[in-house]
Amino acid sequence: TKRGRPFTKSDVYRVLSNRTYLGEAMHKGKSHPGEHAAIVPQAMWDAAHALLTISPRTRANRTRCQTPSLLRGLIFGSDGRADRVSIAACGIASRPVRLREAEARLMGTRVEDADLAAAGEAAKVAVTAADDMHATTSYRQRVAATLVRRVVALAADRARKGR
Repeated sequence: TKRGRPFTKSDVYRVLSNRTYLGEAMHKGKSHPGEHAAIVPQAMWDAAHALLTISPRTRANRTRCQTPSLLRGLIFGSDGRADRVSIAACGIASRPVRLREAEARLMGTRVEDADLAAAGEAAKVAVTAADDMHATTSYRQRVAATLVRRVVALAADRARKGR
């Protein structure tokens, strides 16, 4: 912004409702043709405002539905072994992270209980978030290990059944 601070949501909404970008001038609540050229085409303005008429909750739900799953892939080869494993997690570090150690523990295995336990233990290592008001580090480690075991077991079961 002008003052050197990051844009907030209200700043963005203010820009999106400023008709000056359409080449118009506002006076006493009425829009009049301005003496300057528009820098935003009318079609783009209309498209942006069509999105803004949709409820913010609906827009957020739509975005969440289009976001790819954190357990991105578990593909088995013809021999029944995991050919490709891709696992990511959030809430265990400052940003979402790939659990590459856990992936490595599952690659080439038949994803049995011992393999799931090893992947869960590897997931614990990826936890770097410090204790805070939401959870302790040890709690996050236990949850990460448990969720990796459960989610990978469920994905493997679904993959084997062809779902």
